Amino acid sequence: MWGYILKILSVERKYNKKVPIPQVIEELSKYLKEGGWQVQEVAGVERGILQARKGGILQELIASDRALTLTFELQPDGLLVKVGVANWQRNIAIAAIETLLISGLFLLVDVPEILWNKHIEEEVLKVLDQIIEKAPPAN
Repeated sequence: MWGYILKILSVERKYNKKVPIPQVIEELSKYLKEGGWQVQEVAGVERGILQARKGGILQELIASDRALTLTFELQPDGLLVKVGVANWQRNIAIAAIETLLISGLFLLVDVPEILWNKHIEEEVLKVLDQIIEKAPPAN
């Protein structure tokens, strides 16, 4: 029964601070790569996307084409970050950020994947909080 329960796994976090998205994505990407993650990102001045996936038995059992995905969007009053599960995008650097953001990246996932992603999501958000706290204001 549990395997058939589906849930949209997407969390929004609002930061009341405008920060340079390329710098935030670069620092988070570095952290993830040091932890053995495969990372791809695309960052513009006002929007960005970072995808990360980690190999191993657990990931292969869940879905090798899935990735932890963070979207970043500067808003008039700060930064909006969405975290969820999405299909690994091939050549994300050449995809239009707007297209990816509008197309509804986040997927339905089942319970085992929810549990794995919840753990990872909490870890990544703690690191992201630290990065944004230290980041200089965006121009």
